[in-house]
Amino acid sequence: TSREGVAMRAVKFAEKEAEDLWFLEASLDDATGEEMGLAIEILQEASLEAHIVQALGKKGRPLFLLRVLAREEQFAKVMERFFKDTPTIGVRYWPVGRCRMERNVLEGELVVDGYRLPTRIKISRLKDVLKGKAEAEDIARNISTRQMEDPDNEKTCKP
Repeated sequence: TSREGVAMRAVKFAEKEAEDLWFLEASLDDATGEEMGLAIEILQEASLEAHIVQALGKKGRPLFLLRVLAREEQFAKVMERFFKDTPTIGVRYWPVGRCRMERNVLEGELVVDGYRLPTRIKISRLKDVLKGKAEAEDIARNISTRQMEDPDNEKTCKP
C-alpha cells in the first residue's frame, strides 16, 4: 500500500488536522441485506468509517456500494475483510486526504423542565470555527431514565 509515485494535492492546516487515509469500495449486486448488515458491522470494527449506499448498476440492477475509510495500518485487514465477508471479487482503492476539526469532550449537564441531566458535550474547533453538540446517546439515556422514573408524566405522554 505504498504511496510512492501517487500525486496527491491537499491543503494542510496543521499536521494534527490533516490525515492521509485510504478509501476502499466495492459494488455488490449479489448480496442480501442480511449479508451486508454483517459485513458493515465487521468493517466498521476494522476501519475508521464504513457505510453502504444503495444504487442502480448496469441493466437497472439494484446494488450495494460498500465504502470504507481506513488508516494505512488498517488497509490490509480491511481488504481481507472485504473478500472474506462479502461476495465481491474486486475492490477499488485510492489514497485520500481528510481534514478534520480538533475535538474535545466535556462533561456537562442540560437542564430540562428543572431536571439536571448529565451530558457529554463535544466541542470541535478548526482555526476560528467552533462547534458544540450534546452527545445523542446521553440525551436518549436521560430521556429514557426520566420516563421510567415518572411514567405518568403528562408532558411526555400527551401531544
